[in-house]
Amino acid sequence: MSKKAKPRMRQPLPKPVTITLPPATFQPKKADMEREYDMPGASLEQIRRAFFRPVRVLREESA
Repeated sequence: MSKKAKPRMRQPLPKPVTITLPPATFQPKKADMEREYDMPGASLEQIRRAFFRPVRVLREESA
């Protein structure tokens, strides 16, 4: 008879990160659009923490 494996306990989710989107009419500068975002030397765990987390999205009101 084989033993049953213990169920893994779920890790609690981190608190959500809030990001605010600019209005739909916003035009970024060309330099901002061409800039690369890089994480040199980041471990897989750091990348997971940075990208796989709850996100709350807000929109700026256009004036």
